[in-house]
Amino acid sequence: MSAPSLLSARISGLHVEVVGSGPPLLVAHGGPGMSHDVYRSLDPLADRRKLVLWDHRGHGRSAALPDGPVDMEQFADDVVTVADGLGLERFALFGHSFGGWVALEAALRHPDRVSALVLAGTTPGQLGAGESPDDDQGPPPPAAVAALFGDLPSTDAGLVEMYRALAPYFLRVADPALLRDAIDPALVSADSCRRVFEALGRWSAVDRLGKIGCPTLLLAGRYDVFCSVQQHERIARRLADPDVVVVDEAGHFQWLDRPEMLDLVDGWLSARGW
Repeated sequence: MSAPSLLSARISGLHVEVVGSGPPLLVAHGGPGMSHDVYRSLDPLADRRKLVLWDHRGHGRSAALPDGPVDMEQFADDVVTVADGLGLERFALFGHSFGGWVALEAALRHPDRVSALVLAGTTPGQLGAGESPDDDQGPPPPAAVAALFGDLPSTDAGLVEMYRALAPYFLRVADPALLRDAIDPALVSADSCRRVFEALGRWSAVDRLGKIGCPTLLLAGRYDVFCSVQQHERIARRLADPDVVVVDEAGHFQWLDRPEMLDLVDGWLSARGW
């Protein structure tokens, strides 16, 4: 059960919740078109930290996306908007899945603000220089998963149905109800989901990863059918200070399958003075 928020705020149109106190850890959520609600499962990290969660622009309780194309840079700048609104000069940043793309871009655009990165279940984007589609980037997703993602729903109800159908594939051993029950149909946007995936199709951090100087922890679920171990290794090969942990018996949401991973994250941050 999630702890009550110490603060619920509106910052430049973004819905923000703060739990706990201590060194700040900002959480960029995944799930294009969804709210951050399932990420309240990270609340145990608030025992010793100020955990800051928000709904990305166009998601959940936050303001709508602006007209026209959107890009990762906009979502990344919102990370700093949240930090500024809370008076946080430097912070650690946790990014999962889509939130990992946001976190990578934020670390690239605002290196003076991000003290440490935790990336879980994510990828570095499209192919970079010297990379080929034939390179080992991990197995393709199961046919059932590819079919569900092949034609994104055009309605909010359809997106709810898609994410609920995907729940068993996101996890290895945890109960899929943990994800299904966290989906509030009133906080879902099929339009935002589509626009995020369009932005991802134009985005890559691969050739810029060497510019990220902060320590980075990468959590890869051994059975993640969305973001393979190899994708995490693609990121690590180009980073200055990476640590890669391959989590056995875990899928896309490593800490739901293996709750002890939150202790690992906490210990890793503490060991780096954060």
